[in-house]
Amino acid sequence: MTFGDLLDKEENKGKVISKKEDILDVLSELGEIPHELEEKVSAVDNIESLRKLLKLAARVDSIEDFEDQMDEVLKNTMALV
Repeated sequence: MTFGDLLDKEENKGKVISKKEDILDVLSELGEIPHELEEKVSAVDNIESLRKLLKLAARVDSIEDFEDQMDEVLKNTMALV
């Protein structure tokens, strides 16, 4: 692994962490986030899945709506990978 590869990997890791934080920040505007949901979001490491989850978080009306739709979004995203 080259130094450039390591930098790319660290950059991607930073983007993943940032997306997770963004999702939780958006959801926190809707109310208290259940610990289980925080853990579920934290377990996602695919950047494309996190992008789609962030868009979902921005358009739902409640945390419950997000939870209801999250698995479907993840399933659809992973089918594309």
